[in-house]
Amino acid sequence: MPLPSEIEFASFLQYSPRGNSDVERQSRVFRDAIKADGVLTVRDSEGLRVVRGIELIVESLKAHSTEPLLSEVLGPHHMLIPIPRSAPLAKPDALWPSRRICEALAAVGLAEEVTQNLRDLFWARTAEKSDRRVSI
Repeated sequence: MPLPSEIEFASFLQYSPRGNSDVERQSRVFRDAIKADGVLTVRDSEGLRVVRGIELIVESLKAHSTEPLLSEVLGPHHMLIPIPRSAPLAKPDALWPSRRICEALAAVGLAEEVTQNLRDLFWARTAEKSDRRVSI
């Protein structure tokens, strides 16, 4: 997969940073469940259930993945690049919500790969093309 000269992106959800209506408060509860990799209680066709926020999002994206806008950025031939957190990770196993989302999307076939470092990807692809091995 060649490196793109442009990077397409999409945003699936919005939340309200302020406001006191039910929808505004619920949007922040949902945001917090995603950012903390936490759980939500939802009522749907399966009844009342407790689900992880990220898995609920991925479920919804998978269900809508054939829609034109989503199919342009998600699918089996796409690479996902998680956006770094605003603060550096304190430990290698620290929660990185965007990486968790990318990995969950790849696990259900909505991406071919997840990469965190474009420079490493560039060198690995360069080595593949020249049949030389590069340690990363």
